[in-house]
Amino acid sequence: MKTQKTATLLILLLFSVCGYAQNTEITKVPENPTSENSIEFFGKIKSVTETSYATVEKFGEVSKGEKYETKVFKCDNKKNLIEYEHNYKSENEYKNEKTTIKYNENGNEIEKKTYTNEKLDFAITWKYNNKGYVTEQNSYGADGRLDSAIIRKYNDKGDLTEYNSYGVDGRLNSAITWKYNDKEYVTERYGADKVLFSKTKLKWDDKDRIIERGEYDSLGNIVSKETFEYDVRGDNTGHSEYDKNGKLAWKCTRQFDDKGNEINNVRITYDDSKIDTLWTKISKYDEFGNLIEYDEYPQMPFGVGACRDEACIILREKARKLSISHKCVVKYNKNKIKIESRNFYCRHYYDEVYNEYYGNTFYFYNSNGKPKLAYSSYVTHDDIVTMWCKKYDEEGNIVEDLKKELDEWRSPIIRDPKTFIYKYNEEEAKKIEKEIVNIIIKEFDTKTEYIYTFDKYGNWITKTTYTQKLNSMPTCTGIIEREIEYY
Repeated sequence: MKTQKTATLLILLLFSVCGYAQNTEITKVPENPTSENSIEFFGKIKSVTETSYATVEKFGEVSKGEKYETKVFKCDNKKNLIEYEHNYKSENEYKNEKTTIKYNENGNEIEKKTYTNEKLDFAITWKYNNKGYVTEQNSYGADGRLDSAIIRKYNDKGDLTEYNSYGVDGRLNSAITWKYNDKEYVTERYGADKVLFSKTKLKWDDKDRIIERGEYDSLGNIVSKETFEYDVRGDNTGHSEYDKNGKLAWKCTRQFDDKGNEINNVRITYDDSKIDTLWTKISKYDEFGNLIEYDEYPQMPFGVGACRDEACIILREKARKLSISHKCVVKYNKNKIKIESRNFYCRHYYDEVYNEYYGNTFYFYNSNGKPKLAYSSYVTHDDIVTMWCKKYDEEGNIVEDLKKELDEWRSPIIRDPKTFIYKYNEEEAKKIEKEIVNIIIKEFDTKTEYIYTFDKYGNWITKTTYTQKLNSMPTCTGIIEREIEYY
């Protein structure tokens, strides 16, 4: 299972570091129907069949052995995933999972069905209005019966005005109704049976900007209030929030330069009208408006029972100003291209007024803005030191990625070291700027190598894995093949 996860990670790494011609068409396919991650394919994909094999070695020759996993992706001519099928072996039994998806002419999902071993697990259908908003969502169980339904209604401006949820028996589970003013701000909220449970009152200045927003319960009692302040350019310079008793709960103040760039941001939270935490960010810009430096000062926890008188607060504030939690310095060349970015981090213990070095991350770029070198070292919460270093070629393609951990600073004990080495093929420079032909991972006593072959579109179609233990010969441990059909 660990090998499969590593392989998936490397597939995503593969597509993130390859450079292809700008006019190449891209098809993004989800890893599975519920995943937010996607795999990028070059060209307009119709279907992809990915088959994984164990390997067999006879008389020194390696060949494909048992097939243990197959994934099939199918897309329509609008690049929408319309079918996903996954066949795999689990506890000596083969399982089949399948999802089918249908779309309307606007590309919105209107039906999704999921099966296991050809038996329906559940289904969902959607309906939309002429503006593309979901008006109805129905969920069905394995027996095909309706499990739940959600009905939504909108006004002519597209604002959601009603939300009703129903259960298996058709009974109403929940209902919410919203009312808006002519500026499309919510002013009233109702529950089931149209019972008012909250109300919003808004105030504007003469330039039509909100300067106050109050929230009230169904009895008209105030729940919270927010106020807003602006400068002559219209930048939001202040935002405060008060509780139901009128006590200040949260405040943010911002300052801008004459070009509208934020140069100071202070956020304060309060407990019983006394400062509880405080965070500050100070930014600097060059003459072209590029952010060249910013300092973040940490939230200053006063804690329950901590000294909160004025003298104590002043002392803590002095200590806080000497302890930047995050500092970033950026440099640009004469062509306004970023060539360097340095980040510094600190960890703080305020009660002892003590600052511990936390870590840093540096990024360097060539004159064209492409990455050249990046490295980082930092201490985690359990005092484990993590280090990594990435090197790139002249075109900005990654060629080496080193990662390691130490039990503590200057410790001789190295934990979980890995080195990723990327090799490229430049033979087809016209179609593909650079394609990875193999990835090598070096660990304690093991070297793992992934070797790829590609089709004319630049998508890999075979991936062969070799594993080599210390003082031994490399062994082929897996083969994955793809069959790709294009429109």
